[in-house]
Amino acid sequence: MHLIDDGPDGARATLLLAPGASSNLEARPLVLAARALAAHGLRVVRCEFDYQHQRRVTGQRGRQPSAEQVVEEYAAAVAGLTGPTGPVVLGGLSFGGRVATMAAARAGALGAVALGYPFHPPSAPDKVRTAHLLTTEVPVLVCQGTRDEFGTPDDIAGYGLPDLVTVHWLDGADHGLRPLARSGRTAAEVLAEATEVAAGFVDRLVEGRA
Repeated sequence: MHLIDDGPDGARATLLLAPGASSNLEARPLVLAARALAAHGLRVVRCEFDYQHQRRVTGQRGRQPSAEQVVEEYAAAVAGLTGPTGPVVLGGLSFGGRVATMAAARAGALGAVALGYPFHPPSAPDKVRTAHLLTTEVPVLVCQGTRDEFGTPDDIAGYGLPDLVTVHWLDGADHGLRPLARSGRTAAEVLAEATEVAAGFVDRLVEGRA
């Protein structure tokens, strides 16, 4: 896994943050999320899976691996961190968040944060990706738009998620955390809400109360 450290030094915790499936660590949504989280005093380490790195440096798309095939990469990235990390939490956008929730316990992380979780493919609501969430051993936070076609409030209400999984709803946002123009909210405001909630979640994990 390839990493870029967004600081700051001496942070109370480190959050690894992975991008969506077709993205990489230089993509604007990941950079903006990392900066917003770092502004809350977290050390944020942007990361990308090996297949994403190869796509970025070669320009060749290549095969799309499954989340299960890259879980160990994310777990190994924690062991590869350098410098004072403090407690570690895994996170990500979409696919990256899904992998974070799968890897957190085996990596020894305090928990996981998903900014837009792909609960199911938009065209296949019956193909639910919640099996590991139902048995999670660590707290998980999902920040989900109410217009997210990968998992709506009605969808998620029927999943029977355990108490260790918290879903924070972002009113009017889609899977990319973008609101409707007529909502009066901007994408920056939605991201600010999501990252503030995520930073508070990490604080509670560090304090042992989440």
